[in-house]
Amino acid sequence: ILFVPPLARGTGSGHLARFFELAKNLGPRAAIYVPEQPLPGERGLAEILLAYRNDFDRVRVVSAMPATPFSLIVLDRRKTTRSEYERWAALGTVVALDEGGEARECAEYLIDVLPRMNTKLLCNKREANVADLGFLSLPRNRRRNPPEEARRVLVSFGGEDPASLAGSFVELAVSGRYLAPESMTVVSGALRKPGGADSFDGVSYVGPIQDRKERLADFDLGVTQFGLTAFDAAWAGCAVLRLNPSRYQERLARLSGFASIGAGRPDK
Repeated sequence: ILFVPPLARGTGSGHLARFFELAKNLGPRAAIYVPEQPLPGERGLAEILLAYRNDFDRVRVVSAMPATPFSLIVLDRRKTTRSEYERWAALGTVVALDEGGEARECAEYLIDVLPRMNTKLLCNKREANVADLGFLSLPRNRRRNPPEEARRVLVSFGGEDPASLAGSFVELAVSGRYLAPESMTVVSGALRKPGGADSFDGVSYVGPIQDRKERLADFDLGVTQFGLTAFDAAWAGCAVLRLNPSRYQERLARLSGFASIGAGRPDK
């Protein structure tokens, strides 16, 4: 089984982390494709290895286009073009996860784990073969009681945070005195660009947290964007507040029942 993750800059790290977890569970019959020589605008083997060195020790990585077919190829690239799909379809049966690109029309099997909207803005309306939040790998640790106030706040916008949403939220929370700086912990993802949010006295800034989703139950509030972390935090028993990079993700957040404070910039 070959997993093909999204490697384009700006796509975050949630889908890549999902593949690492799946590959570790499946063992030697699974591999992840991370090219040594990336396409323009994509991350290559050296950069991914540096960010996820602990995971690389436990999975098999393929760094060149396979010469022989795989039984199954799993695409989780968010938006796969038709030409990219055809390249992989020549090497095996293709399953697409949460696909929003041209490949949604032609993939042999579609699985939607996260909710999605069928609107005229999308390039297609093909329904998935299976759509189920039950495929999420949720935290084992859960709070016993729901939070009554935000004493401990986790601010986490994925492995990359290309829109610097963490910094925008912390600035608003501190300047507006909505939250005490000492209550907030900001997680810097493995692929996050240098600089940005690390400039507010009293706020705790930490690097990537090993097994982060099992630590979510320690917090009262999780501030994040639409994606896997929001569902993990909700399952762990945290209150969840969303700040989304785009209007589309804003609509998805509201459709999923999450409280939101805007798209792009937080609305006080």
